[in-house]
Amino acid sequence: MLALAIFSPSMIDWPNLDADKLNQASGPINSSLHPPLLIDKYQSLEQYQLQAEQLQLQLWLYRFSGLGLDNKASYYFNNVVPENLHIYRVEKEQAINFVFFRSISNHPGLLGYSYASNSGLRSQKSALKRQKLIDIMHGNRSTAILAISALCIKKDCELTKEEIRKQINSQFNNLALN
Repeated sequence: MLALAIFSPSMIDWPNLDADKLNQASGPINSSLHPPLLIDKYQSLEQYQLQAEQLQLQLWLYRFSGLGLDNKASYYFNNVVPENLHIYRVEKEQAINFVFFRSISNHPGLLGYSYASNSGLRSQKSALKRQKLIDIMHGNRSTAILAISALCIKKDCELTKEEIRKQINSQFNNLALN
């Protein structure tokens, strides 16, 4: 009976009885390029405008404590890609998702995003969930979603894609998740 109480999945969040207090904000954040990202609940959000090469990048860093049922990057209702986004191509490369879209002003644009844990970047929620099981054993619950969008300079978006990849990796390397 004691073993069930100690190892029960419901006890994982026991130290924080009111995890919802960690959710500093919730709901979509607007973007000038596309409909808002659909991240429902998160602990904190950092939003930046970056200038790189000839690109104007919009960066979102959503942080999650991992305490509570919904304060996780892998939470069911957290969908990075906006519902009404006019997508014409999707690619996955090096743990980063690239979504090619038409902006509100009908210009080609690119949204890159990845799920982050202490052990690295993941392109899929399911891979993040598997890694979280290992991370929790080491006392690491925190996760994040890194997302960057920009209008493409050229129609093929290769320069934009390379810069987004570089920025996501750079942001991850500077990210402290504990």
